[in-house]
Amino acid sequence: MKKFGYRPKGEVTEQTKRVSSKLYGAVNIKGKTTRPGPYSAACDDPDETFQIRHSWSIYGVPFATLEKGFYRLRDKLPEEGWKIARQGREKSKAHDRYVEYEHDNYKHGVRVILFERTEESPNPAGLHFDVASACYSSK
Repeated sequence: MKKFGYRPKGEVTEQTKRVSSKLYGAVNIKGKTTRPGPYSAACDDPDETFQIRHSWSIYGVPFATLEKGFYRLRDKLPEEGWKIARQGREKSKAHDRYVEYEHDNYKHGVRVILFERTEESPNPAGLHFDVASACYSSK
C-alpha cells in the first residue's frame, strides 16, 4: 500500500468504515457478518506510520449465494473506481479464490476471499474482506 503524509487516525478510521459499508452494499448478501471493527496497524516504522485495517466476513448463506456475490463485486467495483490489482487462488490446501482491488481516490485496497467448505477447509463457507487504508504518518 502506498504511503502518504500526515492524516488523523480518527479520520482514516471513519473512511475505512465507509469503504467497508460500500463493499457490503455492493456484494448485496444478507448473511451473518463478523463483528470486529477497524483497527490500527503499523506500516514501515511503528512509531511513525500507521494504516487502518478492517477484516470482516459474510457467512451463513449457501455457497452459491456467496459465489454470486464474489462475481458481482468483479462486475460492480470497477464501475465504482476500483481496479483489480491481483486475482487467483490462495496457496493453501483449499486453493480458495481471491481478488485484490485498489481504489486510488479512497486510498484503500481490499482483498476478497471466497471460502468454500471442503475436506481441506472444514470452516464454514464465507466471503472474507480485508480492507486496508494507505499508510500515513502519525506525526
